[in-house]
Amino acid sequence: AWLNFVVSSKARAKIRQLLKNLKRDDSVSLGRRLLNHALGGSRKLAEIPPESIQRELERMKLATLDDLLAEIGLGNAMSVVVAKNQQGEQQTQPGHGHLPIKGADGVLITFAKCCRPIPGDPIIAHVSPGKGLVIHHESCRNIRGYQKEPEKFMAVEWDKETEQEFITEIKVDMFNHQGALANLTAAINTTTSNIQSLNTEEKDGRVYSAFIRLTARDRVHLANIMRKIR
Repeated sequence: AWLNFVVSSKARAKIRQLLKNLKRDDSVSLGRRLLNHALGGSRKLAEIPPESIQRELERMKLATLDDLLAEIGLGNAMSVVVAKNQQGEQQTQPGHGHLPIKGADGVLITFAKCCRPIPGDPIIAHVSPGKGLVIHHESCRNIRGYQKEPEKFMAVEWDKETEQEFITEIKVDMFNHQGALANLTAAINTTTSNIQSLNTEEKDGRVYSAFIRLTARDRVHLANIMRKIR
């Protein structure tokens, strides 16, 4: 709104360009930090041969290294994928179907067991040695305050066409009567979900809790499972 107070259209244009440049500079700086972090201890961006960078620019149809870094900083390119290309590791393609995370072709993906995200959940990722790209639910207690360390985390999206099933956990409280557990497992079986494990804990003489680890395709499938249980 403050641009409206600048009378000259030429002055307004210069201010807009300055703001755009500031945003780009921030994106380039963030992209550089993200890429160096993704490269890990093996090498840094400054050590990558220019011809290798040029191949990446041609692959992504970009003109300069700053363009590439800005794309990473803006979240349009994944630093871990660019780093993998620069480290000379051959990308492996899935045998069939789609990877669950958009743009993560050839990258090892691990879903955090602390929060067990499934498609439809808001997610964030970080790179971990030996685990590749680790996916967390945005509200996971183990990554609380991740916004303060943008160089360590990256925004990721679910691939809408993934056919993979994911393991999630639910807790069901029920009255302790004969056949209750059998009815619960029968209801789950009608939803094409597979029960991985089931443990019970008595709350009092009348009620106990069932802790169930099962498979679900996404949040919609999980909601359907919960409706059947109720």
